[in-house]
Amino acid sequence: SADRDAGGGGDTGGDGATEAPEVLGSGGVTPLVQPANFGREIIYTADLTVAVDDVAAAGAEATRIIAQFDGLLFGQQTEGLPNPRSVLIFKVEPDDFQAVLDALGSIGEVRNQNISADDVTEVVVDLESRIETAAASVERLRGFLENATTITDIAEIEGQLVERESMLES
Repeated sequence: SADRDAGGGGDTGGDGATEAPEVLGSGGVTPLVQPANFGREIIYTADLTVAVDDVAAAGAEATRIIAQFDGLLFGQQTEGLPNPRSVLIFKVEPDDFQAVLDALGSIGEVRNQNISADDVTEVVVDLESRIETAAASVERLRGFLENATTITDIAEIEGQLVERESMLES
């Protein structure tokens, strides 16, 4: 097999913990990620290097695999001869994380795999709180708008309502 790489990394989110590594027959190591509910929001990131004979075909196969899991290609950097290489960035759902890693690893010979996890619970809680507050503010302004009687009041409330709805959408 030629020493050409098709690398793929992906960001995913979900709950889980890592278990001790399991050694693959080719000498590679694949840490197993086992989802568990600790009441925390965890995002996993994987960096996977796979040696293949045909980088273009491997990239197409990786993209097909990701599509099967309803994941998305977020970035691609490809280099041609003399050392063909492609780096693909995918995002997938948390529940599919381990299956995606396994499927991508089957494209060729796994040379390197790194997995990291980030706890984003505080960010999620903060965002949910902001959304809840903004939604309540929008509803309050709609109530004020229904009771407004002057054009000046209506215009002022509508302006604030548009601003708050935009903030809520973003």
